[in-house]
Amino acid sequence: MAELKALSKHVRTSPLQMQPATFSQEPTPTRSTNSNSNSPPRSLPSRSWPSAPPMMGVRSTSTSSVEMVLASCEPTLLHIAPVLASLGIRREEHLRAFARLREETRDREMKEEVLKKGVTVLEWAILMDKLQSF
Repeated sequence: MAELKALSKHVRTSPLQMQPATFSQEPTPTRSTNSNSNSPPRSLPSRSWPSAPPMMGVRSTSTSSVEMVLASCEPTLLHIAPVLASLGIRREEHLRAFARLREETRDREMKEEVLKKGVTVLEWAILMDKLQSF
């Protein structure tokens, strides 16, 4: 405890602490349309996205094939396409691989995740029925 008091007394009377800090005052760079400016325009920090957003109006044929299968279900399961895509089922070959999984593997690895993401048990059953004939 005595060491702590001695250190705190030393810090309070340290000549380094008594000196005011000085900072250089450089003008803040701003965007300028003046072509004579020597400094580059200030840019905002870039934001990293986990995946690129889809381009408006452009659809890949592979996504459409998954959607066609989902749309062919009765009732349609087209609304669960984003859930399947989030789990890696983005192309018809993924859907076929999903269909080939053993039931216990599919249920263990996928069913819980699909249900957590809002797919109902009935929708899961309809999808499984469709995949049997796929």
